[in-house]
Amino acid sequence: MILPSDSEGSKVTKDPLDRTTIATTRSAASQDGFDEPPSYEPPTESDETAPNPTPVASSSAAAQAGPSSGPTTNYLVIERVMTSIQGSWRIDTSKRMPSALFPKPEEGAKPKPHLSLQTVGAKINANIELVADGRTQPRAIMRVSTVTGSIEIAVTSTLGQKFSLHCQGVNGSMTVLLPRSFAGPINTQKVMGKVKLSPEIQPLTFTFSERGDNGKYFLGDYESCGYGEEDTKTWDGDELSLETVNGDLSVWYVDEVRPQAKKGFWKAVFGS
Repeated sequence: MILPSDSEGSKVTKDPLDRTTIATTRSAASQDGFDEPPSYEPPTESDETAPNPTPVASSSAAAQAGPSSGPTTNYLVIERVMTSIQGSWRIDTSKRMPSALFPKPEEGAKPKPHLSLQTVGAKINANIELVADGRTQPRAIMRVSTVTGSIEIAVTSTLGQKFSLHCQGVNGSMTVLLPRSFAGPINTQKVMGKVKLSPEIQPLTFTFSERGDNGKYFLGDYESCGYGEEDTKTWDGDELSLETVNGDLSVWYVDEVRPQAKKGFWKAVFGS
């Protein structure tokens, strides 16, 4: 390599990012009591040509939100008309609530649900975290229903508590996201709709029957769980019941990546 002489160098435009100049400036700034600016490294050829990462289809908003970090509650009831229900709740079935507000159910009555969400003319998008210890607490009971609105509910069970979830809807789709620990029956009843089990749930699901609009399935190994050895009405493990009129039913794992839904024409135009 031939180095230019001093006279030749005077004709070359000096690099404004010359490292010697930067080092001198940084040293002077330190003496004046100012913080030194961060060092600058010019981009390399590999940085400039590196491809952008490929985007991955994300899960639902409910699943992305994840469990909340707020206080726990029990026997939660939310009922709204023309107003949607959206949020995250932590349900502790062992939590004692004021007896005046939550009287014990009469003998022979159905157990009071630990969570009840109902809307008319609006959607439900909820993320539920069960925090009670499944080794000491019976299963949680949850009820979700809507008329003219969609349902999307994600359930996680931190300490393996079992649960019974019953969803009922009219004129709206229904999507349920289950924890990986779920092992129990899935019962569906639909009118003018389809049932879709996710690519990861489908291979693990046993079909008992599909008669007309009714379907009976079991997610997991029903033999090792002892399901059906006695009256199924006495089953106290995980259970999912879905009923809809004019709406599709979908069941996924809560951490399973789902493809992004395609936007319709008007949503693509107006971005709504």
